Amino acid sequence: MTPVPARTHDLARTIVTETGRSASGWLQTLIPAGRAMTPQSFAIAPSLLHEPNADRAGEVYQGQFCLAGHKVEPGARSPFLAKEAPPRWRRALAAFSWLHDLASSDSELARIQARCLITDWITTDARRSGPGWETEVVAQRLVAWLSTAPFFMANASDNFHTRLMASAGRQIRHLNTLVANGANTWPRLHGAVALNYAVICTDGLDKHVARMGDALDQVIARQLLPDGGHLSRNPARVVDLLELLLPLKACFADRGIDPPGSLVNALDRLFPLLRMFLHGDKGLAFFNGASETRRKLISTILALDTQRAKPMSSARQSGYSRLEQGKTVIIADTGSPGSVRASDTGHSGTLSFEMSHGTQRIIINCGYCGDGPDEWRAATRSTAAHSTLSVSDRSSATIINGRLMEKLLGGPLTFGPETVTAEIQPSDAGSLLSASHDGYMKAFRLTHHRKIYLAASGGDVRGEDRLIAATRPSAGGRPNSHPFSIRFHLHPSVKATLSKDNTSILLMLPDKSGWQFSARGALMKIEESVYFVDRDVPHRTHQIVLFAETSRTPMVQWALKQIEKSSETPRQKQTKISRLPLKGGRMN
Repeated sequence: MTPVPARTHDLARTIVTETGRSASGWLQTLIPAGRAMTPQSFAIAPSLLHEPNADRAGEVYQGQFCLAGHKVEPGARSPFLAKEAPPRWRRALAAFSWLHDLASSDSELARIQARCLITDWITTDARRSGPGWETEVVAQRLVAWLSTAPFFMANASDNFHTRLMASAGRQIRHLNTLVANGANTWPRLHGAVALNYAVICTDGLDKHVARMGDALDQVIARQLLPDGGHLSRNPARVVDLLELLLPLKACFADRGIDPPGSLVNALDRLFPLLRMFLHGDKGLAFFNGASETRRKLISTILALDTQRAKPMSSARQSGYSRLEQGKTVIIADTGSPGSVRASDTGHSGTLSFEMSHGTQRIIINCGYCGDGPDEWRAATRSTAAHSTLSVSDRSSATIINGRLMEKLLGGPLTFGPETVTAEIQPSDAGSLLSASHDGYMKAFRLTHHRKIYLAASGGDVRGEDRLIAATRPSAGGRPNSHPFSIRFHLHPSVKATLSKDNTSILLMLPDKSGWQFSARGALMKIEESVYFVDRDVPHRTHQIVLFAETSRTPMVQWALKQIEKSSETPRQKQTKISRLPLKGGRMN
């Protein structure tokens, strides 16, 4: 394969800007169609960062397909004919990511089974319809085949090779069309990356390498924000992109071809943002659709960060802020929920925050029940599922619920905050985050202002939540009163105990260390909560809820203070610090 000349991504941006042509139209001029896009053979196999599951290899060999939280045993029939299985299972099966698990056994019987299953799919899904032909599923399947080709192609027949290349060509052309005409969302970006894998890892598609690189430049330019975040504002997309782009960059190097400029630039921006989203346990914070810690994968990714980028403290375009002092990390959502077309996983959690100390998470958001029942999916996207303030049990952004509406509209957020402000003020004593949003302006004429102060020691956190009315009541008039609540969802490993006088709550961590929570201006209770992590089955947990009314106490102060270890028992220590000093009537 001969080196490809310099790309035209800069020219591409100029044409789109000056002519006003849509990205779809531009991509159609870049990506050719037709039978010429059939590869001749596999050239190199990308070394993905996917860690295979050896146990799943045994299950697949025995005809058990445990995917997406659902188990199917098709018996003598092809698993691709199991139409009774839920769509998420059929997508996972058609994506073929489980081939990595089967390949981990590296046995001849496993190779034969892999070829049989691939042949089954080629035979049963030739109509190019259904979940197996959605943009993201096609992208996953192509990359899975390319990366495991050395495993299943060993000792393969010429007939299998011919059928496989023909099928790969059909999928590449189909993905071409989907990427060229698709909406400006994550599947389109995933598809553009997969097309670059397809042309760089096979023989016979050399003439398309530059064009696919230009197409990737354009999609990344439209979806990746200047600070490295994705339009969806989902922290998990940062991990997804690094997982996809790092091996792709290595593939370009293996073929002696310069990678697209957008790929290199994206990696430079993604690493600092990834570190911003990490707690002390090196797992992701849960905002806007993220519900998996993904620690093993993240550890592998960080080992490839040659620049050792430091975490960002403020990602203005993505809308997140981070405070870090001592062993304590606070990560806050300080952005609007997201654009209408990019918010399929957007949550109504503006000004929510998560907090960890060392490797222990303390304050959390509930996560996302992405593949669960509609009512759970809606509940986990609501404001009440986040550690923030809500007025009259209403979310600060309205979410279009229901699978039909989400399919038609992408689950957009409407009537949400239009103006969100955030500022971090560092000092020798600590860091102060001041933020606000107007998500309750239209319904209640109220603006939510939140301040969070983290002392330099990391053991003292002070907070203030205030609702400010847009207009003052007329002379002699009484202000409207609205009930509001402030929630602090607790990690399942944290044990919460309310003091006898109901003025403070003792939080005990697994390492037997303690934190004291107290508040001023609100009624304090401990209630049940749920936590979705790494699966769609909720963990039971608890939450601290502060109840107040705007006419009485439009401002609530709260504090978390680490209890210094001593020979005294937690009960004795609890009595001594039943109230934390909250200086003055407001936070300075």
